[in-house]
Amino acid sequence: MLGKHYMLTGATGSLGENIIQALNKHGAYVSIIVRNKEKANKLKAKYKNILDVYILNMNDLTQIESFIVSENIKYDGIINNAGLGYFKSNEAHTTEEIKEIYNINLINLIILINKIMPNLKRGSSIVNISSISAKVTTPYGSHYAASKAALSSFTNALRLEREDLHVLTVHPGPFKSQFHLKADPTGTFQKLTKNIQLDVDELAENIVRGMIKKKIEINEPQWMDFGLRFYQLAPRTFEKIFKKGFLSKKI
Repeated sequence: MLGKHYMLTGATGSLGENIIQALNKHGAYVSIIVRNKEKANKLKAKYKNILDVYILNMNDLTQIESFIVSENIKYDGIINNAGLGYFKSNEAHTTEEIKEIYNINLINLIILINKIMPNLKRGSSIVNISSISAKVTTPYGSHYAASKAALSSFTNALRLEREDLHVLTVHPGPFKSQFHLKADPTGTFQKLTKNIQLDVDELAENIVRGMIKKKIEINEPQWMDFGLRFYQLAPRTFEKIFKKGFLSKKI
């Protein structure tokens, strides 16, 4: 990975910053795509492996379609970490919130990938950070989970379509991040998951190592992924038995 150059969305989040650190540890450079210029400048001053900063709102289709990367720049991969969700019932979502979730987590992300694809070297990595929620029924987080399930499905299909590229899907469980502050301003979900939250440093390192080893899927924590395999055998039965757990995002 020494000397390689990657593109990263969602760089200002906790996982995004830790991915920058992990790439730096392995001698790799990164160009970041962010919405907040002030936060981007702070990151660039802090990490010397950040080569370029692109200011881009992932919820703005016009900006995505106008995004241009010089044809002379070739990347070794793109890591899509930008994500958004709200922990509320379906009908409690506003129309704008629903559109925002699918735009950022799925639609505009795919369009951005297609825009950057010509600038990827053969064998480059496309890493899409999905969620463990993509694999399980998620009441009071239905649109977030649905967008991530669609992202996982798209990523798997892309992997088969583009055998010249390395395509990796990441399904992380809960970890401490700014995402939860927006999804659940009450802090309830953070408190409920405090004892099972992933270590963000380790998660970022595992993602980078997964890129090095050309893995096609990362599921963390492994015990949760193992349990979900049993859930898939009889999901409706599990929903009845563990109903309280399924409603953990109800706030």
